[in-house]
Amino acid sequence: MLSNDIIDRLDYPVYWSRPHTEWGSIVDWDMFYIDQMPGSTLRDSHQALARDLNTLIDNLLTKSRECQKAKSLQALLNTQV
Repeated sequence: MLSNDIIDRLDYPVYWSRPHTEWGSIVDWDMFYIDQMPGSTLRDSHQALARDLNTLIDNLLTKSRECQKAKSLQALLNTQV
């Protein structure tokens, strides 16, 4: 679980407050984002995801499972851009 300090830095803390094993995939994020921001584009979703992933990676311990999951999602996102 993420510390409150890290959660407070995120744009979408509700998504990241769950255990990292429940963060899912890029598609899961897109469904969450579109539900939160109706009428938004896929590009908007991916930009928001990129911001939150950068925040996570910058603030988590490099070897933590949460950081590894964030890096994995970031790598997947970079292949879709």
